Amino acid sequence: MTIESNKANKKSPIRKFSVLVIVALCMVFIYMQTTSLNLLSFFNAGDSSPKPPDLSRCTRLEINFYRSVLGYIQRLDDGFDSMSSDEIEYLKSLEKIVIDDKKAIKKISRFVSKGHYRSDLKGAKLAMIPPLSVACYSNDERVAIFAFFDSDLIWFDNGEYFKYDTSFPDLLSLSPEIKNIWINLNSIVNLAEIYDASLHSLKENKKYPRPEKWCDVVIRNISPEYEPQLSREQIEELLRSPGAGEGKCHYAMNPNCGPYSPGNMVLLFETKDGWNQYGGPELFTFDNHNPRGGCVLLNDGTVKFIRTEEELNNLRWE
Repeated sequence: MTIESNKANKKSPIRKFSVLVIVALCMVFIYMQTTSLNLLSFFNAGDSSPKPPDLSRCTRLEINFYRSVLGYIQRLDDGFDSMSSDEIEYLKSLEKIVIDDKKAIKKISRFVSKGHYRSDLKGAKLAMIPPLSVACYSNDERVAIFAFFDSDLIWFDNGEYFKYDTSFPDLLSLSPEIKNIWINLNSIVNLAEIYDASLHSLKENKKYPRPEKWCDVVIRNISPEYEPQLSREQIEELLRSPGAGEGKCHYAMNPNCGPYSPGNMVLLFETKDGWNQYGGPELFTFDNHNPRGGCVLLNDGTVKFIRTEEELNNLRWE
């Protein structure tokens, strides 16, 4: 027998063992794949904490306001004083809104399912009447009722509380009855936030950004102390008008306005999408909102919602 054949015979048991190991691993992998659901069920069965109600079969949500939609908005202090008299009267008369859009309900259902049970609040009673409650229906069958004071803590009518990692979806933006009014109010809030979080401190330092760089400076200047919870993406979102669709920024700067300018002079105003835009009323757009209109930020921090050409022309631009 040659040396080469002796070496081959010595290696053959090792090769056979390797093949057996590979086959065994394949069998284990296949077994784990076929039993993964059972294993998952086994581990989940060990978690005895109550789960949030299953809202996946809901077909309708009824949002009931303790006072009215106007009262709820006033509680949030979200620029309600800029609404027209007709809008105010309408929201004052509205005590319930209904959401039956499948996508909106699915979004809320998914959010509710991710709650973490708060055992420390078990049996705790509500300290006050909630500003709104949500009744969930599957056709005519009521599935659940819940309410919340904080946007990340929900109380269900069975007395259980659930904590959430993120804030509850914006119910008012999902309502077809008031969606447009709510978009207008959020546009006002965005501009006010830009002023409070960035432009106000720049004004106090007697130096507004150069018009061709104002977006970059405003974003960079937003104080972490003022908005520590906001991510970079959320900060940039402030420069987008909620009703304008896609884009990076829907505001322009009035280059005539400086830190020493009168308080009623226009500082920022709504326009079409673009970055670091600046100019005068010729850039203003009424088309970001329905009904038509647009926001302006004055040098003293006041935000106005402009609805007509006459109102636009009466503003101070220089």
